[in-house]
Amino acid sequence: MKRCLGFFRFLGVARFREYFNETLDFRVRLYNILAAGGMIVCVFMGLKATFVPGAEIDTLVNGIGGLLALGLLRYSYRSGRYRFCYAVSIALFFLILFPVMFFLNDGYHGGMPIFFVFAILFTVFMLDGRELFVITAAETLVYVSICLVAWLHPEYTIPFRSEWMRMQDIVFSFVCSSGILGTAMFLHFKLYKNQQRRLEEASNAKTAFLASMSHEIRTPLNVILGMNEMIRTTVSGPVLDWSGEIQLAGESLKELINELLDISKIEAGRQKIVALEYRVSELIHDLTIIGEQETRKRGLEFMVRAEPDVPSKLNGDFPRVRQIVTNFLVNAAKYTEHGAVTLTVGVDETKTDETGNVILRLSVSDTGAGIRPEDIDSLFEKFSRGSADSEKSRRQTEGVGLGLAIAKELSDLMDGDIKVESAFGEGSTFMLLVPQKLVDAAPMGNWRAGFSVSAEELLPLFTAPGGRILAVDDNPGNLRVIEDFLGRTQLRVDTAPDGRECIKVVKKALEKKAPYHLIVMDYMMPDMDGIKTLKKLRGDIPDFDIPVVALTADAIAGEREKFLRAGFAAYLSKPVTRSDLEKVIFDLLPKDIAILYVEARKPSNIPQAKGEAKEQKEWENRLSKYGVSLSEGLKYTNGDMTLFRTQASIFIENFASAWATIESKRDEGDWAGMARLVHSLKSGAGYAGAVNLRETALKIERACRAEDSDYARLALPLLL
Repeated sequence: MKRCLGFFRFLGVARFREYFNETLDFRVRLYNILAAGGMIVCVFMGLKATFVPGAEIDTLVNGIGGLLALGLLRYSYRSGRYRFCYAVSIALFFLILFPVMFFLNDGYHGGMPIFFVFAILFTVFMLDGRELFVITAAETLVYVSICLVAWLHPEYTIPFRSEWMRMQDIVFSFVCSSGILGTAMFLHFKLYKNQQRRLEEASNAKTAFLASMSHEIRTPLNVILGMNEMIRTTVSGPVLDWSGEIQLAGESLKELINELLDISKIEAGRQKIVALEYRVSELIHDLTIIGEQETRKRGLEFMVRAEPDVPSKLNGDFPRVRQIVTNFLVNAAKYTEHGAVTLTVGVDETKTDETGNVILRLSVSDTGAGIRPEDIDSLFEKFSRGSADSEKSRRQTEGVGLGLAIAKELSDLMDGDIKVESAFGEGSTFMLLVPQKLVDAAPMGNWRAGFSVSAEELLPLFTAPGGRILAVDDNPGNLRVIEDFLGRTQLRVDTAPDGRECIKVVKKALEKKAPYHLIVMDYMMPDMDGIKTLKKLRGDIPDFDIPVVALTADAIAGEREKFLRAGFAAYLSKPVTRSDLEKVIFDLLPKDIAILYVEARKPSNIPQAKGEAKEQKEWENRLSKYGVSLSEGLKYTNGDMTLFRTQASIFIENFASAWATIESKRDEGDWAGMARLVHSLKSGAGYAGAVNLRETALKIERACRAEDSDYARLALPLLL
């Protein structure tokens, strides 16, 4: 037995599996399969020939072939010279042995032509470039030539003794060739799938690493920027200038972190497009604020040209569209030393997609340095930037060139297109063309009208003195927001702090023959969420038919469908605007109790206060230093400054108690409870216009849901 094992080790059979190791190059693996398969075929055919009288030459040739295959297999394994061994295999087997076997086995009447196809296919797999062309041409020429010779001189071939032997040879050739090729392809595809899996795991690991590192960097960076802002209020002269440079560098670093995270999400296939309904005027307003901020600090003029016939409401990924155009605006300001930056918004009338949706056109033009013609093609490559001529331009062009690459990727995800026109030294125009679903075809008109306090916005959509609704939310601040929003409608608004109390209140109202006309319910509540509460209401109360509106701060794809399937009459994403809340409630209230406020909705009834726009602008600038956007908060109150102050006060009043509760949940390790509280805090921050706080709360909420305790603990102090 030991001698047998020693013999097999000598042959290399004990290491046979090593020849098919996944770490080997694909062509090396193919050669291993070819050599091993050739050796087995030769041995089998040689043994078969020993039982056929007069087939001694076949036995000898196959024996020599098997020994050569074994020798080449061992030599290639020990030396690593697979390319040399394959060249020898082509010469000895494909160009010498195969033609000899062709004449020994009845020429083209036998099975050898199948091996000719096999030889050419393996050559195609193993070689490339000029070698591939030369060798396959030589093999084809040899095989065609010997077939012609066999046809012209059939006496050169040795025929089979019987038709049965010929059939055996053809079947054997077919089985061997297909078996070796099939094995090669099977192992190749297996290797490919394993490589794809490893690439995906590596991509996921990279994304997780970047997310973790971005947080680790953000934590000290936010402290640096915050302390630097405090320093800037107490110093002057050169120290103030140095502090300004620190602030600029810190903001650039934060932007880089965001870009790296975006590009990693896109590469991992995790960047999803979430389509939501939005007002075009709101998009223009947000971009205008960004454009004004970027141009003001560089002493440039900013202009907006919005076509009034643009549809007023569209459906698409509002944040992604804004992100792309924001990149255009920031770049335009960076590369412009003097002159102006212009934002133009319209609809491309020459283009519509197959469904008839509109093609929204947003372009940013500048009078800056322009782009060299040879640089335009590389603009959207990662870590690539156009060259800047002047010293000032070079100093302004912070970043590593990821912004436009991300913009292009996001545009492609939305089936959009980005076009660039530029004259070097004169300026550039970047244009985004993106298909959006049409929601309201009514012309937008003057986009600025939607962002000033008008008499129309100060008046309610309807009044319903006899209407009764129930608001359900575990956050007292959110309940006060709903009460304030609906105060002008004369509706009676009762409240409940959770699902169980909601069921009790509804049952009690039914017993008193004074049922509610509508229930507005938060989804994310302790113990029983909105869906469970609605299911319980329907199970406990026969013929329950009160319409229920779901409120949630998760504006993600599929949420609306989820709530409608659960039986909710409507769905609103928090923070909800007062006008949207009124509209949904008006649509669901019995028509005999809601009076549409038409006659009173005239601008002349309540004149706009003088200097109000100027005051709003001043407050916008003052609050922006603290991460609060006045325009964002006014969006939810339809421009009512008084109501905004009320909402901000509610948020401030409830923040201290909310913070104490969140800290207690953290200390207890109750991440689900902490996620719910931060979720509620996120909505309140939105109503107060605290954009940065809302974004931080969103990240912490996601970390809590994923039970990423390390991230949640480290990021939680940022909410302070």
